[in-house]
Amino acid sequence: MAKGTGQKRAKQKGRQSEVGDGNPARALGSRLRQRIEAMGISRNEVARRLDIDTTRFNHYVNGRHRPSFEMLVKICLVLEVTPGQLLGLEAMPAPPGPSAPREAWLEDLTRYARLLSDTELRLAIRTIKAMHRILRDVEEGV
Repeated sequence: MAKGTGQKRAKQKGRQSEVGDGNPARALGSRLRQRIEAMGISRNEVARRLDIDTTRFNHYVNGRHRPSFEMLVKICLVLEVTPGQLLGLEAMPAPPGPSAPREAWLEDLTRYARLLSDTELRLAIRTIKAMHRILRDVEEGV
């Protein structure tokens, strides 16, 4: 037997026998699947929103690869969770509902705003202000 082959087989065998994981990539994949199902969207749709190939996203979901930090943040934004929730450090939120209370929306807005750079935050504020002006004008019939 070639040097290192026994170690490789033992590692593969250990990986196969892991139930409930212990493998961080698989644990992440499991939480990704749960959240995608809870949101009622497809893997293809998540990949499209992330602007990545579906095969690549499926590798994350199936635990074959771990996303980079930047990709993890993007995934969290698309799936409306915090990195702590997706990594299993915090409880996952309830599935988004059509009538979420105002306070929950404001908490979400604050949570996501904290993920933005200063430039992105300024742009988000400008966008919200413009949207507010447009909606007010529509309501007033302008």
